[in-house]
Amino acid sequence: ILSPIIIGFVFGPEVLGGFLAGATVCGVLMGIFQNNAGGAWDNAKKSFEKGVEINGEMYYKKSEPHKASVTGDTVGDPFKDTSGPSMNILIKLMSIVSLVIAPTLAKLHAGKIEAGRKAQMETLMKMTAATTAATSVVSETSNLLKDAQATEGAATTVVSPKGTVNAAGDFEYELGAPQVIDLPNDAKITLATGSDLFRLHEKIKADDTSMLAKTDWYTLENVYFENGSSKLKAGSEKTLETLATMLTCYNNMSVKMGGYTDNSGDSTKNVTLSKERAEAAKAALVKLGIIADRIEAEGYGPQHPVAANDTKQHMAQNRRIDIRITKK
Repeated sequence: ILSPIIIGFVFGPEVLGGFLAGATVCGVLMGIFQNNAGGAWDNAKKSFEKGVEINGEMYYKKSEPHKASVTGDTVGDPFKDTSGPSMNILIKLMSIVSLVIAPTLAKLHAGKIEAGRKAQMETLMKMTAATTAATSVVSETSNLLKDAQATEGAATTVVSPKGTVNAAGDFEYELGAPQVIDLPNDAKITLATGSDLFRLHEKIKADDTSMLAKTDWYTLENVYFENGSSKLKAGSEKTLETLATMLTCYNNMSVKMGGYTDNSGDSTKNVTLSKERAEAAKAALVKLGIIADRIEAEGYGPQHPVAANDTKQHMAQNRRIDIRITKK
């Protein structure tokens, strides 16, 4: 009876609330404990009426074990009959006393309660403002990242290449006359003058820093994959071997490979497929002796098409592997 009154008037309603919560939890656990323990001791004493086997020997009333059980039951009876059930009364009595003095506590501590509420409201307002600001920053950052990603996979200019779609549905590029290119270390490669690799080599030869731009991509012409698969078709290795030779001769150069698809089918699956195809092209270069750390692979799916997906020829053009220089 006195505990809620003392705590309520001295420390205030908030502390009294915490006290009641703790008393309720402790009271419930103590009540369950005393009920179970008292019942166990009582049953232990009664079991000697029929006899109890201990280490192969039977014991009955007035034996030493029975006397020990009587001592236990002396504690067990009040546990299960008085002390345990009184926990319920204890909890209810403290709660009722607290409710009776609650109006008086509210008046006595009105100023403190109001000040506490104002402080809480100010804190909540500050948290809300901080959350709003953080959300705005995250949103702006997300938009910047999206813009960066969109720029990352897109070429600066899109030039419609010449070519035709073959019977397998792949776009065969018309790349012009072949030309023998001299590379460092007395290496030589043959590139068609209309190919993107030829255009890339000209920039490397001129030490043109524009090739490091994130929008400067070069298509690996005539690199094909099985339908709906990341397995390279026969003949695709020729372009990859040429690229591998260039990377071997310019051994400080690193590249990023981007895989692309047309817009047919599920967009999410297309992104996954394009990623797998870029990884397959990377694996082919690694197999040719290029260190894997020099090659990144990313899939963009139907993003950044080089032609409208309105004809079989245009869709075939969009199914491609592009590269850009990340380090020279």
